[in-house]
Amino acid sequence: KSANHRIYIQKISISITTYSAKTWTIQDDATTPVPVAILSIPATQATAFGDEGTVVWDFGPTGTPITLGKNLDLDVSAAGAAGIIHIEGYEVLVGPVAVASTN
Repeated sequence: KSANHRIYIQKISISITTYSAKTWTIQDDATTPVPVAILSIPATQATAFGDEGTVVWDFGPTGTPITLGKNLDLDVSAAGAAGIIHIEGYEVLVGPVAVASTN
């Protein structure tokens, strides 16, 4: 990727396997990070997490864009919680470079 690529997030699924009162933030890595999803993990499994401890954010088929040229990061408040994260998305070449590109 280059500074002319934009990532679009379509869906995020997080299945918590170890509970610990922590916060996970999925955000871009801009100088001032832009959050895409924030998960407050309780000390023990709560009913809000469903029977399997899974939380899903669905941004639709188009998705939600992150800052141009930036990557997606997971920022954790502290160690202790654990889980499985699945992210679906795509990247697009944008701007004048995209117009001149053949790929």
